[in-house]
Amino acid sequence: MSGDIVIDRNRTWMIVAALAALTVAAVFPLSAAAQTQCSNPAEGDADGDGFDDAAECGGIQLSQGLEFLDVNGQPTTFVPSCDGSNLPRAFCLDFASPDLFAIIVRADPSGLPAELLSFTAADEAEGGLGVAVHLLSASDPTGSRVVSSISPQNAVRITESLSDPGDTLGLANYGSPNGLDGSTIWTTRIQNFVADKCGPTGDLCETDNGASGQADVTEALAQWVLNHEVGHLFALTADYNSRFGGFHLKAGEDEVMTQFVKYNTNKKTDITTFFIPSTYSDRSRADKLLQ
Repeated sequence: MSGDIVIDRNRTWMIVAALAALTVAAVFPLSAAAQTQCSNPAEGDADGDGFDDAAECGGIQLSQGLEFLDVNGQPTTFVPSCDGSNLPRAFCLDFASPDLFAIIVRADPSGLPAELLSFTAADEAEGGLGVAVHLLSASDPTGSRVVSSISPQNAVRITESLSDPGDTLGLANYGSPNGLDGSTIWTTRIQNFVADKCGPTGDLCETDNGASGQADVTEALAQWVLNHEVGHLFALTADYNSRFGGFHLKAGEDEVMTQFVKYNTNKKTDITTFFIPSTYSDRSRADKLLQ
């Protein structure tokens, strides 16, 4: 048996749409510590992320109600500069490469993993977008997304839902963080979809990248759903194509923004293999719109 996992059918420029299954995501810090030199930052926003170079060199105070976990896991309202800190990129600001803030609204109990948006945050050389992702929590889950008073730049917002049943696994608006924004990920639906394919013992499933068993496959699929949907929040891909279900690349391409994730069940072994992309194309890296 083979099939396709529909991601989202984008209907209009600002209304994206209905996902049908995928994986979790967390922020993997970019692999190297930042090497920015801030002795004399130029005016302007060199990396196009909505924050002036001088502000990123000094660090930023978050808006009231927003909180950030530092490298030691301690809550703080200040995000420091990477300059001279040797902090992993997920925990500091660098004017030489883009920063993206993401408000994560978890359900209780949460089905999201500890690490989010790893595909997005991976280095470009490793197939990622090269965007440092900083995870925020908010005292008001539906409140303002403005990151700091020093800039009008918004964070993206990702809301987890435990609603079930249903066949929509993810939903996102299309545009930039400063436009119509928001994404919902249905983690219970993702878990149930994978469970249905993994057999009664949970071991009849795998991914083409080496994950095996219900728990690992669920995580891999959830991660794809999350990174795919968040991609729509900063304009991936830039061109609408009705043949590919909206703002997607052609199904079957090994790219996070592909229209479908495919799976196939071996008739002899009953093992279902999910073919889950984890990297982006140069096209997607060029399309990203952070402000």
